[in-house]
Amino acid sequence: MNTDQVPIGHNGPSKIKSAPSEPGSSYNNHARFDQMPQNYTESQADATATTGSHVEYPSRSKQPAHAPNGNTDNFKGRTVDPSDTGRTTDDASFYSYHSARDLANFVKDFYGRTFNNQSDIYMMPSDSAEYQRLNKQHYAFVLGLNGLFPCADSVNELLAPREGERPAILDLGCGSGIWAMEVATQFPHCEVVGLDLAPVPVDIETLPPNCRFEIDNADLGLQHYHNYFDLIYVRCIGSGISDHRKMMLDVEACLKPNGIVFFIDGDQTIYQEDMVTPIAVGQERDEGGNPHDGSWLHRIAREIRYAAVYNGCDVDGLENCIDYGIWDHELIDPSTVKVASMATPLGIWAKARDEDTQQRVLYTGSLVRQDLMGASRGWHPMLLKYGIPQETLDKWSQRIDDELTSDKFRMSMRWRFTWGKRRANTTEDSTSGGDNETPAPTVPPATPPYQPSIADRTDDFRFMDIYHTREEAAAMADLRRLKAKDLPTPMVVKIKKQLSSSG
Repeated sequence: MNTDQVPIGHNGPSKIKSAPSEPGSSYNNHARFDQMPQNYTESQADATATTGSHVEYPSRSKQPAHAPNGNTDNFKGRTVDPSDTGRTTDDASFYSYHSARDLANFVKDFYGRTFNNQSDIYMMPSDSAEYQRLNKQHYAFVLGLNGLFPCADSVNELLAPREGERPAILDLGCGSGIWAMEVATQFPHCEVVGLDLAPVPVDIETLPPNCRFEIDNADLGLQHYHNYFDLIYVRCIGSGISDHRKMMLDVEACLKPNGIVFFIDGDQTIYQEDMVTPIAVGQERDEGGNPHDGSWLHRIAREIRYAAVYNGCDVDGLENCIDYGIWDHELIDPSTVKVASMATPLGIWAKARDEDTQQRVLYTGSLVRQDLMGASRGWHPMLLKYGIPQETLDKWSQRIDDELTSDKFRMSMRWRFTWGKRRANTTEDSTSGGDNETPAPTVPPATPPYQPSIADRTDDFRFMDIYHTREEAAAMADLRRLKAKDLPTPMVVKIKKQLSSSG
């Protein structure tokens, strides 16, 4: 089998378009939108647009489509249908949805790609090419984790069917929707909500009945879902967040007591086999380098990291909050916290001793190679915004294609993880500082200094390194940062400084 060919579950429609916000109808003029009845394929969307089918929705001003546990106390006088239809009634403004032609207002065109229209911070497209890339990335995660979660036993126990209960799962930043749909299939007794900045390209015929999607901006707050979910999965939304710690605390408040949260994002440093030492960055001769000696994938990844900062993303907060863990977060039980690094090879160079791992390594390497070849072009619009010419970006992406398809460098992508469970002795009032709040458990005392060791992955590739204490996590994070401190200054930084000095 050609390892570059993988099934893509859902192709994103290229004409997903949608609903204007009405003045005064939404939180910061960004109303939530329950997408569920609108999950059309491209052909279905075209057909419904011509027949004029439509559904009306209230804006709901950041209130959940389904009242948590049937509670209507926080719905400010609005009526919640107890039959769980997901509708509310209100005299406030409504969105009138007319299929593909109305969905246009949730997206915008920017340098030839389609982007969400809810956040100016998030820098990746929302179009068919991007959704297919995200599906490949998803399959790489599944292979690397050998499942949908890094601690499957804990998740299975948490989500086990219990009489009179219906566990709820949130996929925050659901992208193509594929993780949400797979977890909904695996846990059919659970309610699964996928939330994203743009409409999710889902075929209604393949959508599990216990899964729905909503359009919302997590950077504006999730108070409408506090104390609601048993599990929250947050993967690769960091480039759309202006204050990462604040977002994490808000997400943790959306957990029920004993609920678990996973925070996952990519590292924009590209590593050698040891997953600690950075690969050399590609540089032109007039920059003091040799274009054949360094990685151009690492070059463009470094550029986009700094472009994200200029675009309002809290990159430093992302890196600190995940790499150093959530041991000190008030609502989280520190005894349940872990930090981890997942390595995914870029290409098919990696070897493993047992046959099962070898197959996973090969497929993962192929998928991540395709993922990042697509990402390099998805980054073009943002880098154009910060002054890098299209001709330069095209040249870089071609070099990236060449280096990845030839396995020129034995390099890997690192994915940063942290997870933990909300402590059991919290009540609903704890998120607002009420009298029922109990003190957070004490963070475990510091252990003797941890001496980081660099894994040898030359002949036996290992996907996951899990750090069980804050000292272990900090030691490895500090070591990686030390080794990366002398990387060359990105072009976007130089352009920014030039503009600042001339202005």
